[in-house]
Amino acid sequence: MMKKQLIRAALYTAVAAAITIPMGANATNGNQPTGSGQASRGAAGAGIAFPQDTIAPLINPAAGVHVGNRVDAGIELFSPDRDLTLGGQTYDGNETDVFPVPELGYNKMLGSDKAFNILLSAAGGQNTDYKLHPLLGGPAMVDLAQVFIVPSYSMKVGNNSFGVSLNLVYQTFEAEGLGALSAASSNPSKFTDNGSSDATGAGVGFGWIGEINSTLSLGAMYQSEISMSDFDEYVGLFPGGAVDIPEKYGVGLAVKAAPKVSVLFDINQVNYSSTKALGNSTEGDGMSPLGFSNGPGFGWDDITIYRLGVVYEHNASLTLRAGWNHGDNPVPNETFNDAFFNSLTPGITKDHLALGFTKQINPGLSVTGSYVHTFDETLKGNGVKLTEPGAGTPAADLRMEQDAIGITVSWHL
Repeated sequence: MMKKQLIRAALYTAVAAAITIPMGANATNGNQPTGSGQASRGAAGAGIAFPQDTIAPLINPAAGVHVGNRVDAGIELFSPDRDLTLGGQTYDGNETDVFPVPELGYNKMLGSDKAFNILLSAAGGQNTDYKLHPLLGGPAMVDLAQVFIVPSYSMKVGNNSFGVSLNLVYQTFEAEGLGALSAASSNPSKFTDNGSSDATGAGVGFGWIGEINSTLSLGAMYQSEISMSDFDEYVGLFPGGAVDIPEKYGVGLAVKAAPKVSVLFDINQVNYSSTKALGNSTEGDGMSPLGFSNGPGFGWDDITIYRLGVVYEHNASLTLRAGWNHGDNPVPNETFNDAFFNSLTPGITKDHLALGFTKQINPGLSVTGSYVHTFDETLKGNGVKLTEPGAGTPAADLRMEQDAIGITVSWHL
C-alpha cells in the first residue's frame, strides 16, 4: 500500500510540476533535446535501438514493449550561458539562467508481447533574457516552452518490435522588449509585451526495433511535423502566427561489444526548413512583413545529429554511461539578420559530452542520473565591421554553452 501511495504521489507531483514550473529550455541540438529520459541522456541521447526507461518511446515508439512495468519520475536542472558581442562589447542573455525540466513516464505490459506507455516530457531550447540588448535598445526576452504528452502502443512480432505514438504538444510563448522591430510587423499590437500565450498541436510517431542476433539490434523511428495553433498574442511576430515542430527521423544500432558493454550509435535528421517560423529566411521573401506566411523567420537549416553512447553494466546494482553527441549548427550565418534574429534564440551549439549512472536500490527501486556539458560555440556574425570605411551595422557574434544535471527515480512494478 505504501509503495502505491508513493508512486501515486510521484505521478501527481511530476504532472503538477510540468504544468506550473516556468520551463524555458533544455540541452539542445538546435531546439531539439539532446536526449529523452535520464538513461538516454547519460549516453548522449542514443537509444533508438536500446530502450532503457519509460521515456524511451519519445525516442522510438517501439520501446515500450522492452522496458517492463515501471514508473519513472524525474527532473533536470538546465543552465545555458549565452551572450551577444557587438562592437567589442559583450551583452549576456542570462537574466534567467537555470531552468527545471520535469519528466514522467508509465509503462504497462499487456501480456508478454504488447505494451501501453504514456509519458510527459518538457522541452524548449529557445530562451534568452537580456538586461540590455544593444540592437533593441533595452531589456529584451523571449521564452518558448513545450510539454509533450505521448501515449504509445508497441508490440513484438518474433524478433521485431513495432510501435505507434500520438504526440500531443502544449506550448507557451512570451516576448518582451522587441518594440524596436514592431514597425516591420504586419500586426504591431500582437508583436511584443503581451504576456504569455499558448498553443496546441498533435502529430504521430512510428518506430521499429529488430533484434538481429544476440549481439546486434537495429532501430528506426519517424516523427511527423506537428502543426501548432497560433500564438494569438504574437501573430505579428511569427510567420503565420505559429511555431510548428519539425519532422524528424532516425536510425540506430546497439552492439553488445562485451558481456558488460553495449555500444550505441544513432543518426537523426531534423527538418527545420519546412517549418515557417524556424525555416523561413531571416529576410523572408524580401517583401512580406513579420507575421505574414512568407515573412522573416529564424532561417534555420535542416540538421543531422550523431549520437554515440556506451553503457557499462558494472554489476547487478550499478550501470555507468557515457556518450558524445554532435549536431550541425542550424543557423546559416549568411546575413546580418541571421545573427541579429538568432541572438534571441541562439540554438548554435554542436558538441555535447554526457555521463550517467543507474543505481539499483532494491529490486523495485532505482535511481538514474545524468550530466551533459555542451561545449562553447561561437557564431561569428557577418555584419559590416565598425572599423571599415562607411561602416553601417556592426558585426554581431553569438556565443553559447550549456550544462545540465538530472535525476530520475524509477519504480519497477
